[in-house]
Amino acid sequence: MRAYGLTQAPASRSHVRSVSTIRSVDNSIDEATFYGQVYVAQEPLVIRDYLRPSVSTWFHRNEHGAIILGSKLTENPTTPEMPYEYVRTGIEDDVARANFMSWLQGDKTLNSAPDSPGKENQTRFSQFTAPIGLLSKAMEFNAQQKDSKMRYKRLYIAQMPINELPPELQLDLEAPKLLRCPATPCDVYNTSIWLGLEPTYTPWHRDPNPNFFMQLVGQKTLRLLPPGPGGNVFMQVQNAIGSASNSRIRGTEMMEGPERAALHDAVWGVDAPKDVQEATLGPHDCLFIPKGWWHSVKSVREDGHLNASVNWWFRFRQPRGDSARK
Repeated sequence: MRAYGLTQAPASRSHVRSVSTIRSVDNSIDEATFYGQVYVAQEPLVIRDYLRPSVSTWFHRNEHGAIILGSKLTENPTTPEMPYEYVRTGIEDDVARANFMSWLQGDKTLNSAPDSPGKENQTRFSQFTAPIGLLSKAMEFNAQQKDSKMRYKRLYIAQMPINELPPELQLDLEAPKLLRCPATPCDVYNTSIWLGLEPTYTPWHRDPNPNFFMQLVGQKTLRLLPPGPGGNVFMQVQNAIGSASNSRIRGTEMMEGPERAALHDAVWGVDAPKDVQEATLGPHDCLFIPKGWWHSVKSVREDGHLNASVNWWFRFRQPRGDSARK
């Protein structure tokens, strides 16, 4: 049974063609097996039901039954401002955002249109910093909207470094035990939390280090390819749109405009590579992404609920006598 009942029902999938499912194991896998049979083999693996219990104190259900951030996050005076992203995809987003801003100011009247609507089908990506309370208030607003079209969506705290959080919160998200193999020291290079209002989405990219990804709230689907085939997909998109983006930076060019659309279609559309691999993670589930493997991440639901994840970028140091595994 999953702790604190944060599993949410899946929504309909945006893609229809079946793809290969990444192999999964239960949480009984030990550190030595993970290192020797997974990390060294450089193959992705899903570990089911592996969430640290202490993280459960970050979330709870409100009176509307929606999952929200707990006081441990929102009322800590030393919590720094968060790096937010917001993606505007159409006129419906303008209405929801205008209504949310009015609601924040005490006006409970919902508008039928924003004061300055943009082009209906134009996608715009913006980044800013703000207190975590902004996300909490947005969830409070969304919980009162029975019509999902009226909810404020795509507000995303993306890649907030855990080492910038207050010490008591960092303790809740220590590196997973699987990364602490006694015989093989491990260096954690960076680690981040991801908190957003669904739908959330990260385009096709690769990481410079292996990635241990853990789902906390809601569900996310990830699609992966090895370095060579994944790089081919990225370059084909770049050539098609005449771009030269950095595949390791979550920049504006991949979050809006023709590159966002082209990357999404190339990975998630009906013509996605036949050898692409996929995993859907719910609360407590983890995914090991080998170094250099290309991947894209999107929430399963799209109706403004909270989605939360955390990841660690790491690398095991090579033990003595293990030179053959380079």
